[in-house]
Amino acid sequence: MDRNSSPSPDAYKYQMHHPGVTFGLSYSIPPPPPPLPNNEHALRVENSILQSLNDSLKADVSKLKSENRSLKTEIRTLNETLKIWYGHAEDLRKLVVGFNTSLTGILDLNWNYKEKTAKRER
Repeated sequence: MDRNSSPSPDAYKYQMHHPGVTFGLSYSIPPPPPPLPNNEHALRVENSILQSLNDSLKADVSKLKSENRSLKTEIRTLNETLKIWYGHAEDLRKLVVGFNTSLTGILDLNWNYKEKTAKRER
């Protein structure tokens, strides 16, 4: 196989010689892109990677915001439940105190304890 030079650097011609037969093939190869100044290719690759990471982080932030809203709702629900149970516990405490004091004294309408006065025998 012989390679003959051609007028344009991107055109190549090949000729094959066989006994009694000669034929040729020519084709063009586009020139390679010129090298990018200041390592621009590396910067483009890095930019692409950073963009991908940025998109991934945005998705993570969005997911975390959603979870945060969900947790805030859960916390509000738990706080309301705790207030209700605290109210029930306070009512039970008053009931127990009232029962205990009924043995030795009384509670007025404002939940103030008053000692029972012993009746004097005459």
